[in-house]
Amino acid sequence: MWKIRRYKLRFQRCDRLSKAQNLIKITAVTSLLLFTLNNVIFWTRIGKDAKLGRPQLQIRALLDSLLETKLQAEKLAGGYGLHLATTWTKTFQKDPVHKVVIENWVNISKQVKPVLVSQEGNIRMEVNSSDWSIISEVETECDRIPTLRGVLKKIMSKFTSKLYGFSNSDLIFGKDFWTSVKMVLGHSSLLKKPILILGKRINVKFNRSETYHIHDIPTIAQRGSYPAEGSSDIFITNKLFPWSNIPKIVVGRMGLGMWIVGYARAQNVTLIDITNTSTILHLTTNIGIQESGYARNHSFNIDLLHKLGFGAAHFQLGSLDCVDRFTQYDTEGKVQIQKRKVEPVCYGGHLNDFISSDKD
Repeated sequence: MWKIRRYKLRFQRCDRLSKAQNLIKITAVTSLLLFTLNNVIFWTRIGKDAKLGRPQLQIRALLDSLLETKLQAEKLAGGYGLHLATTWTKTFQKDPVHKVVIENWVNISKQVKPVLVSQEGNIRMEVNSSDWSIISEVETECDRIPTLRGVLKKIMSKFTSKLYGFSNSDLIFGKDFWTSVKMVLGHSSLLKKPILILGKRINVKFNRSETYHIHDIPTIAQRGSYPAEGSSDIFITNKLFPWSNIPKIVVGRMGLGMWIVGYARAQNVTLIDITNTSTILHLTTNIGIQESGYARNHSFNIDLLHKLGFGAAHFQLGSLDCVDRFTQYDTEGKVQIQKRKVEPVCYGGHLNDFISSDKD
């Protein structure tokens, strides 16, 4: 009887392994087909604004179908710990940075799935050969710039994951980043309520000739520095966060980070600052560290929030210094969550202004 049970157990394990292998094969083949079809679409387009003909439309329909197949395969595989999204437009100066980002993000952890938000065929081709997922249709504002709530709500509806996040497209991460996020995932009680994980970047001058291997990132970080302002550069949350009540703030523009944190504090969201235990590098080019200030429609978020009654007094309530939970290494080198005393300035009367109905 014991032998029969043992063989049955072996068979079940083999069966599960076979299913996992099939899912891997499906994902790999689908990725190859997606890459090939994107090449066909790109080279058969006549001019940037040309209309798609019938053959191209058929290819696009097949491409969308294959993308859906890839998504279903990922769901059957059991999901990920984190889906991390970003978006960018193709520029000569930033292209080398994005190549580093594409490689870095897939090496953070097998539990982290990078997601590109883009409709540009040439950018989609670049990431299709890597282990990235792609989405195209999200809520946009201000000359078709994705909104933060639109990106996060979309990836939540498309992918199976414990956490979902957004980061700017010029940030790369060390292995300690996932170690910190994984530690938060280990506190199941925290995930029963809305949560927002935050982190600050280290500005480092980008060098085209340098190799940004993920294990070298802590060393590279030593020559960088934190920005003076207290804004977060990453936003990682669960499905319980009230994104539907967030205004249509767009990504990559000023005013996003500190307002979101102020809003989350007013809504009693659990906030955790993982800066102390996470190496997050901002690869700066000749544009400088305040790149969003030079972008088109750079003041869109500030103007939108001003119309809704928010000003400088509200933004200071969203500084990372006002976040009462943070990560720190203990004496054994393990990441732990600790609480800190928040200064009285973080509890100004303006905090109540965030508590209101939908500010769409």
